[in-house]
Amino acid sequence: MCDTSSGACSQATSLGQPATWSLASVDVLITAWSTNSRELLLHVTAGETELPDFDVPELKVRKAEYGFYRFKMADHSLELLKITDKFEFEAWLPNGEFIGSLEPILPEQTCRENPLVIVREGASAIPIDANAEPGRLAQVAVSSDGISAAMSVHCSRSNFSQIVKFDLENRTFLSVSAKGEYAEYQWPRFSPSARQLTWIRSRHAERKLAQDTLILDHKPIYECIAGIDYSWIDNSRIGLICGGQLIVIDSTSGKELSKTQIK
Repeated sequence: MCDTSSGACSQATSLGQPATWSLASVDVLITAWSTNSRELLLHVTAGETELPDFDVPELKVRKAEYGFYRFKMADHSLELLKITDKFEFEAWLPNGEFIGSLEPILPEQTCRENPLVIVREGASAIPIDANAEPGRLAQVAVSSDGISAAMSVHCSRSNFSQIVKFDLENRTFLSVSAKGEYAEYQWPRFSPSARQLTWIRSRHAERKLAQDTLILDHKPIYECIAGIDYSWIDNSRIGLICGGQLIVIDSTSGKELSKTQIK
């Protein structure tokens, strides 16, 4: 852990172990911050067991306490959570619940592999996509007020995608974007105030780079030929990467406020 003011860093955990010629590594992955930034969710998992570049036997998985851990910033304490290690994390809710998917994978013909569920420590998983459009729900973003979660729903077999919003209290869905082709609508994100919602519309043409459009509440505000990766900075600015450049734009007009070449 590093203090951004002083620059001082300290070791937060001792759970990880490096790989050897006979044993796989134990990896500690930073999964998410809590909504109040006072806790971290860590995932302790086994590393790769196969080394394709080396003619050696498959590595053995080490004995370890694998699973999800809560790391508290106040006292640097670690707590192993009672959540199955087969849980695939998507989002951390303000009330302490988690959104993600569980194995086993559903039959492919359903086009709903790994359906999303809400998980509370020590409790049964609750499916949340029973009333969603037929497709896989993913790319979950939770509003700062804890009222809504936005996500993409997509299905390659029916060439379908859409952005939807999920009411976390009433457990109901609302369509946000228009319906598009597979992977056309993706990566929704709320503004810090939770009053606005952005997402990407990605259009693909044969033998051409994807053209991404950043959309704010149904209004296109920025376009990039090489694809967009973005994040809200505050309620008036969005930072995005486009064509090897880090660009800061005004969230209302899409006007470029600064541009830096990434080396």
